[in-house]
Amino acid sequence: MSFKVIMWIVLVALAVLEKYASSRASWAWGGIIPAVVIISSVVTIIMYDIAYNYSNIMPFALYLVIILSIWIKGRSAYQKRQQKELDKMSALDIR
Repeated sequence: MSFKVIMWIVLVALAVLEKYASSRASWAWGGIIPAVVIISSVVTIIMYDIAYNYSNIMPFALYLVIILSIWIKGRSAYQKRQQKELDKMSALDIR
């Protein structure tokens, strides 16, 4: 397999893992992947001496925005699920 295909598989797998991790009880599990993306982006840019221009930095920034949006949606879904359980419990208490 070519390097690009492997890289796409890794990026999609990280996004799927982020979706799962961000909907867990601890917010920190969902924060691990964005931190890894930031650190690996900085290391890659420094190690390969990539020029700081729009076309080189944009893929890193775009993937970070996608991962962060998945994290925010996952946390929101978790909070809604928790609120739904609390509402269900309080409805049972009223009876």
